[in-house]
Amino acid sequence: MKIKHKYAEPVLIFLLVYIFNYLLFQCAEMLFIYCYNYLAETVPKAVPTVNPIHTPDEYGVYLKCAATVSAFVGLFFINYISLRLDNRKFEYIIAKTDGQYKIKNGISLYFSEFLKSDIIASASLVAPLIIGAYFIPEKLMDRGLIFIFRLGDSLIEFYGIFGAVFLGTLFSIITRIISVPLTLRTWRALWLSGSV
Repeated sequence: MKIKHKYAEPVLIFLLVYIFNYLLFQCAEMLFIYCYNYLAETVPKAVPTVNPIHTPDEYGVYLKCAATVSAFVGLFFINYISLRLDNRKFEYIIAKTDGQYKIKNGISLYFSEFLKSDIIASASLVAPLIIGAYFIPEKLMDRGLIFIFRLGDSLIEFYGIFGAVFLGTLFSIITRIISVPLTLRTWRALWLSGSV
């Protein structure tokens, strides 16, 4: 596979999907809030109800957890969608296997060819976007830049610039790796069912 297809295209696809990051992170945060509230009602002894007035310390921990979980889940959405849209990788795997692979073997083949390029694609944009959020004034964030820098804005508040860059980059790499088996399963199903 050509260098530009292996390294440049995955970064561009990631960037295109990342444009929708605000929506994906908001969905992930709402999912966390819904699950937390459900558990707080179902098992109140294990999951306490938090309130910014009555329990401000616990509420701060709750907000930090919400930001962390939404960052992880949001990056998972971004990486999974990015992989699913990477048609060249799909064609490479299918050309090598004709869709006749067990997931374990597919993962081995995929990582032998694309692990390095996936780490570059998933990490190369996250760190600059988080660092950018650190230097943007809140006034500009309120005028619409939050739609681009949502990840950095939420993580920096709780982890500082260095912690946010480390955590965001780590989450992006981990979620990219987690997305591979799911993507391979989907590619195999699409090919074998004749849906492509």
